[in-house]
Amino acid sequence: MFTQFVSVGNRPLVSRVVSLFFMLCLVVGVAFFTSCKTDGDDDEGISLVGTWADETAGDSFIITGTTLTYRDYTGTIGYYGTIKETSTFTDDAGVIIMEYASDGKQQYYDYGPAPDYAPTNPHYGPGTFLGIYYEDLKAGSVKLAGAFVANGAEAANLDTAKAKFTVGKKGEFVFQFGVYTKQ
Repeated sequence: MFTQFVSVGNRPLVSRVVSLFFMLCLVVGVAFFTSCKTDGDDDEGISLVGTWADETAGDSFIITGTTLTYRDYTGTIGYYGTIKETSTFTDDAGVIIMEYASDGKQQYYDYGPAPDYAPTNPHYGPGTFLGIYYEDLKAGSVKLAGAFVANGAEAANLDTAKAKFTVGKKGEFVFQFGVYTKQ
């Protein structure tokens, strides 16, 4: 009598339910994996071009297809120039090498004693090419840092800049990245 309730045809009902469950899982699994985006798909349309602002520090980078401008926390242009090369280290990291415009060079200062540390002795770096490192590039955010050493990290020409601003030498020029969001 119990056998009549759990059997349909020659196969027990439980066996058919289990088979249907596995078939359903297989169909859902195949649909899930074929509709997922790959890592490459997520990167489509991601670009360094745009205005990038660090809400904490208040500074920003404005990057076009050919130029780069850096504004400090007061909104004053710190430096600007023409992008000469972009080297990609990984899918989301690299360096932009720019040549300063004739009037767009970064100015450096020496600083006086505590407690006010007043800037003194304004001067310019040794060259006209600067590396701007980037990493963790996503659609709406990126970490950026201009190459820096005391008295200037600039290179004299493009070939020197390409040899100087590499992934292996990043630690010589970058001590901290700022986190910038696309505006």
